[in-house]
Amino acid sequence: MNMRRIIVFVLLILFVMGCQNPGVKVSSLNELPETLHEGWNTQRWYLHNSELDTPLTVVKEKNINGLATPAILNPGPGFILTTYNGFLLSTDLQLKNIGRKRFSRGLSAAPCFARPLAYIASEKGAYGLTAYDLIRQKVQWQLKGYFSKSSPLVFQEVLIHATIKGQILALNRLTGQKIWAYSFPQKVLQNLAMTERTIVVCSGDGLLATVDLDDGREKYLIDLPQHVYTAPLILNGHVFIADLSGNILKIALESGEIIADKALKTPFYQPLSTDGQTLYIMGSNGRLFALTQNLQLKWSLALKGAPSMPIIVTARRLIIATHQKLFYLINRRTQNIDQQFTFKRRVVSCTPAPDSQLLIAMEYDRLARLSLKQEKR
Repeated sequence: MNMRRIIVFVLLILFVMGCQNPGVKVSSLNELPETLHEGWNTQRWYLHNSELDTPLTVVKEKNINGLATPAILNPGPGFILTTYNGFLLSTDLQLKNIGRKRFSRGLSAAPCFARPLAYIASEKGAYGLTAYDLIRQKVQWQLKGYFSKSSPLVFQEVLIHATIKGQILALNRLTGQKIWAYSFPQKVLQNLAMTERTIVVCSGDGLLATVDLDDGREKYLIDLPQHVYTAPLILNGHVFIADLSGNILKIALESGEIIADKALKTPFYQPLSTDGQTLYIMGSNGRLFALTQNLQLKWSLALKGAPSMPIIVTARRLIIATHQKLFYLINRRTQNIDQQFTFKRRVVSCTPAPDSQLLIAMEYDRLARLSLKQEKR
């Protein structure tokens, strides 16, 4: 082979390598926050402080070859998300550098992040849980079997993993070593909620349990009046949960006593969101509700379509998407619709980004960036 052919061959190899997707990575440990959860079963303070101005416009779309799960996390300057076909993706806000790494044959839960690891729960394949180091771009540890449809939760060095069959595992988040296990009597298909002391788990049949975070001891097990398809939310010593018959329940976290309930007469398939004071939820009839913590109705607003994702609460606005392919930015103070989009695809997840921007995922394979500034696509 002459020198000219060798040079052409080397250049071809370099070109092919350059066309491949980069690994999922962030550039330095200092860029990472401590922990990020899916957030709709916690108070999610890091989004409540997000400022969001209007009007926004779509400035770029990108095909990601997969449908995103219900949350996009922002560990530092980049973003991570998972897709139903088993990939963990990383991207910058400009959607130029997208990394992809496959961990399973199928998953439906959003990832969890605790510095420097991303935790991916899977429902198909060999491993039900993977800890992936975003700095070193390598798997830290994996848990064989123990498949899950719930997003993992982390408190300090403890990771909580709920399996479809009802096993609740506490693991050392750095090594994957089992600390304790609790057997819930029914399947777990929703996300859990957690405080510094207690885990709350609920089944679709309305069986609710609280478990001690330290040792896995069951505190109580109660039957709720109706079926439940949403995740619980813990706020100020109480569990709030919406059921399939249109009721919002307020339950004492320590005792399991149902303190109050509010009948809103519409099935709920998406969980409650909160700013730490007001509760927000949207029913399948398209009506948005704002409630006090005593479950008194503050206001409601009729929108079009059932919600396609949980409500995102920012400093001044609520972000809402519906199955009618509508996307709303609603002023929390005035209850006005500050901006409304009609997309060609349903929005399935969303997160605020710096400089009053939004990153959204749409069916079935799209990421898009919304910005105040009009830029070239």
